[in-house]
Amino acid sequence: MTTIHENGLTEAVKGNEMKGQAEQDNQKRKKKKKECGEVKKEWMEIGTEQEMKRRSTIDESKREKRKSGRVSDGEAEKLKATMLQVSHSRQASISLDQPDRSEHSTTSKSKYHRSSRLQNDGRDEEPQAADPHLKLPLPLDWPRAETPT
Repeated sequence: MTTIHENGLTEAVKGNEMKGQAEQDNQKRKKKKKECGEVKKEWMEIGTEQEMKRRSTIDESKREKRKSGRVSDGEAEKLKATMLQVSHSRQASISLDQPDRSEHSTTSKSKYHRSSRLQNDGRDEEPQAADPHLKLPLPLDWPRAETPT
């Protein structure tokens, strides 16, 4: 058997009221979210439209710059001809500056290469005997090991 107390009835009624209030709050939140989402979509559409306009103006300005930088076919041929003349004259001056390699003998080349290699290594041209037991004098400021007495 269940007995209904006055306290229990009021608590049940309060619980039902709270459920009703919670449902209303949820509906309000959903409605607000939906409105915010629609506004956000509108702003995104406006933003994409503005971005597309900005990109198109940039593209147009790039096209105009390209067009303004273009030369006519006659001018292009003149430029090519002058470029060829300049490159030929440069090649001719370079060939005049450098002597013909066929005049040099192979022995002079090998001597040259050998001497430059020796200079790069920091060695003298005279060969030295390599003695592994040879003790070289140390600099004065070199730390010396203490010798046991």
